[in-house]
Amino acid sequence: MDRDRRRPHPPRPDPPRPGRAQPGSARRAAARGRPSAAVIVPITIVVVPAVLLRALAMIAYRPALEFSGDSMAYLRLARPLVPDPVRPAGYPLLLRALSVTHQLWVVPAVQHLTGVLLGILLYALLVHRGLTPRASALAATPVLLDAYQVNIEHFVMAETLFEALLVVAVAALLWAPKPSVAACGLAGGCLGPGVAGPHGGSRPGAAGAGLGTAATARLVTFGRLRWRAGRTAGGVRRLVPFRPRRLRADRG
Repeated sequence: MDRDRRRPHPPRPDPPRPGRAQPGSARRAAARGRPSAAVIVPITIVVVPAVLLRALAMIAYRPALEFSGDSMAYLRLARPLVPDPVRPAGYPLLLRALSVTHQLWVVPAVQHLTGVLLGILLYALLVHRGLTPRASALAATPVLLDAYQVNIEHFVMAETLFEALLVVAVAALLWAPKPSVAACGLAGGCLGPGVAGPHGGSRPGAAGAGLGTAATARLVTFGRLRWRAGRTAGGVRRLVPFRPRRLRADRG
């Protein structure tokens, strides 16, 4: 017993300090389904000004912005729901559902809410796939704080609906390493109306957002990027050998 008393005990780890985030606590909390402050704070810092920016747009430009030709055509198609050879019926269906309020400002309000939810969805997807909360919030910033994004959300146009369908489809396919049948069905149900969206679905901004999110999540899945300038330069030199030679004048 005396030997056991004389034997030195291993040092005990210091107790965690209150208010200080421990490494990996955000990921462990997210895995348990209970987001911690390290996960909530970064996206909150971006969402709050995004909501204020959209509120100012709602106050300054009432009730909504209308594009000459397309906006009036969508509003006209929403009343009888008559098929149109140029504009598909997806967006008029949404306008018909919102027409029960008899208020035009409801349309940009719903589209602004959709834009904020898209930014939160992108943030949740990237955090779920292992990216840090700060980097995920930075990746969601263009959708939440871009002036062109807020502008297009305030128009009575189908771009916001098309963007939402595309981003939801990408998120469904990338949420798990191997998407389930339900996720594939959800993505197909979103991509079908999205591809057949306004004017053939040619919206490079929304497509770029979806493809950028897919590429970012895929990079996070395969591993973190490591910047090794020296080794990269050496690999390029080995790949493309360059040996300067003296130029010889042509004889003759």
